[in-house]
Amino acid sequence: MLITIRDIEQGTDEWKELRRGVVTASNFKYIVTSTGDPVSPSPRKKYMDKLFDEIISGKVIDGFKSDHMKRGNEQEPQACRDYEFIQGVDVEHVTIFLDENKKIGYSPDGLIGENGLVEIKTALPHIQRDRLLNGWSPAEHKQQTQGGLYVSERSWIDRVSYCPNMDPVIERFYRDEKFIKKLAIESKVFTDELEELVSEFKI
Repeated sequence: MLITIRDIEQGTDEWKELRRGVVTASNFKYIVTSTGDPVSPSPRKKYMDKLFDEIISGKVIDGFKSDHMKRGNEQEPQACRDYEFIQGVDVEHVTIFLDENKKIGYSPDGLIGENGLVEIKTALPHIQRDRLLNGWSPAEHKQQTQGGLYVSERSWIDRVSYCPNMDPVIERFYRDEKFIKKLAIESKVFTDELEELVSEFKI
């Protein structure tokens, strides 16, 4: 049964605690490739070690946040308002979706109606220019977008590329059930392995 938490603001310490030791959609890229195949052992182990450390220590381990990531957080509210205006929709904000065992989670940028999601990515001007001219690879962020649909049990997601003073790129993706099936299998293998490690070493 899907768990939906709505009353905690994303980015706060309380939100981070909800995600501690939990596999999240933004990190599915450390479990499967954009084709749904298992990733190489090195990034997979590094991610598992991070979650293992969080569970054993009881402390959230914050990753490195680049200037670009910080800028993205600052620009996201305006990007969301522009998206609402262009699409003629209202975006609902929630804290996180969790599976019934609280092992897998997804914090969406927003919900659209009963079936939709929006995921906003900010871009530097030259990257936005290239996306407008040449398109935006469907494989980019696929693990996160399809993972968001998997966890939230929703039908579609709008992937938005935003840069101030430029047109946005808005692309809609529907559930890729073949990919989601592979993701579900590999994420369960991952969480089962993590649980076994914790059981073995935690006193």
